[in-house]
Amino acid sequence: SKTGTESACDANGMCTYQSKLGCQPTCTLAYPAQTDCKSQAQCAYDIVNGQCIQNCSLITSQVDCEAYRDACEWNSQFATCQTMCAVKYSGSTAASCDGDYRCQYNSIKSTCMTECSALPSQAVCVVTQGCSWNPGTQ
Repeated sequence: SKTGTESACDANGMCTYQSKLGCQPTCTLAYPAQTDCKSQAQCAYDIVNGQCIQNCSLITSQVDCEAYRDACEWNSQFATCQTMCAVKYSGSTAASCDGDYRCQYNSIKSTCMTECSALPSQAVCVVTQGCSWNPGTQ
């Protein structure tokens, strides 16, 4: 259950309570510019929706993580929220993308994507360009 401080913070539409940082301004309202957003440790820039959002790694619940489905993905193996590879490495080099064990560079689309073996299910795998389902390895 939430403490009084958490409830008061969350009740203010311009703030959000983060377990690691306390009461913080919402990223969307406080940092509308991409460069300002990226300079804040508690924020990440959602390239799909063109807005600043809470840094995925600071989100502790699956429901909250999935609310940012265009930028964050829930890792059920480790029960953590992570920034999608395409968002994390937007505009970066193939080497930067491939340097992250969760990611792989898709040379056809010139984008960084989640490593096929890290995809959460067969359903996601079979619809992901560049990946194919191998029942023997899952």
